[in-house]
Amino acid sequence: MLFFNKKNKAEQEELLKKQEEENLRKSKEAQKEAHKDVPIPGIIPMVHNRLNGEEVLSAPEDTVSPERKEELIELLYEPKLDADQVHGFETQEILFLMLAMELYHKAAPLENFETNHRTLYNEILDRVRDAQELYMLFDKRTGYPFIYSGCACIYLDQKSAEEAAAELKKILREIFVAKVQGEIGGETDKSIFEYLNFTGISMLLIDNGKYRCRFHRDEIRLSLDWNENAADKPPVNPELFYAMTDFLQEAKWPVNYEKKKEVLTLKQAIMADRLRKATLIVPVLEQPDGRKALMAMPDRNQEKMLAVFTDASEYSKVKTPGMEFKGQRMDWKTICRAVGELKGIILNPMGHRIAITTEQARQILAGAAPKASVPSGESAGNQPETAPMEEKSADVEAVKAAADADTGNVTDAAEHVNDTAAGSGQPSEKTE
Repeated sequence: MLFFNKKNKAEQEELLKKQEEENLRKSKEAQKEAHKDVPIPGIIPMVHNRLNGEEVLSAPEDTVSPERKEELIELLYEPKLDADQVHGFETQEILFLMLAMELYHKAAPLENFETNHRTLYNEILDRVRDAQELYMLFDKRTGYPFIYSGCACIYLDQKSAEEAAAELKKILREIFVAKVQGEIGGETDKSIFEYLNFTGISMLLIDNGKYRCRFHRDEIRLSLDWNENAADKPPVNPELFYAMTDFLQEAKWPVNYEKKKEVLTLKQAIMADRLRKATLIVPVLEQPDGRKALMAMPDRNQEKMLAVFTDASEYSKVKTPGMEFKGQRMDWKTICRAVGELKGIILNPMGHRIAITTEQARQILAGAAPKASVPSGESAGNQPETAPMEEKSADVEAVKAAADADTGNVTDAAEHVNDTAAGSGQPSEKTE
């Protein structure tokens, strides 16, 4: 009787296994039938624009062979992708499979889409997270990371990055490729993801120009909490920084398109709104006679402008031999009062170099978004001067109040920020 029971149980398990296999076969066939008219995807063009009346369309060579695509498509119907198997795939194969999975699932639901897609996505994140070195696209005209559809573009290999830069050159984007430190390479505070905290770029594209995917920076390195003990820290303005970079990149792109004016107007409005809400750094010098002076730097027309900085990293780029400026926290209202007889304000003078006249600054304070001046050519290396203030001037009183207020000296508090951000923002190696 015992033998009979064991035999019966084994037969039942075998029947159950065969039934599960048959159900899986039927499920796969049904899903394949639902997808029979869905085309196998190719690489999405990175550059698709009209330039000088001609269509400029990127047509890169496919990185996955037709035969390999057929093999990978079969994996869409697996109940569970094996993580170890996926780990052995080429990066472009994983990115192709993710794209195919998304397109096929949209056409007709794939079983276990969420689980399998996450397996692929996690493998890509692991490769980015574990890379000691990465390659990033930078805009020559701004000196900052190139922003593509709101994302920074990173690559695991130099060749892919250089091919992408060549494609962008077709529409007159001046791009250079920089080798940057990954999350685990060298000092962790020099990671490119640490620097991106300061730039306000929260989304990244891996392998843009080939099969690609986007991910959030926080999935590699958590954002710093700028609001925690904010009064004891140097001001940091990632959202403003992003708006300035985004505006400058578009304004300096020498291509006219139908709605460029509207696009720039919108970007200016966003930048102005964030300036109104920002707390910034204004260098103040206490002179031997006890009076306060502010840092003045020339714009492209050699007009003296009040130097204002978004963060300690930008402030650290200025060298002031023989003058011990101390950065003070000021909001936009105080800055507008502090301008005095200067012609206006220059934002991040060793970086963005965005000039705003005194009148424009006051318009921004009142809620308007006037056009800011865009620097021509590369950032100048002009060193600062002092802007002496008359003791009886109302503007001087505003400066004195800001300088004497109990807001702390940001140059002292900024030491850590300077160490972690000032160097990491620059490419460790330019690979033109």
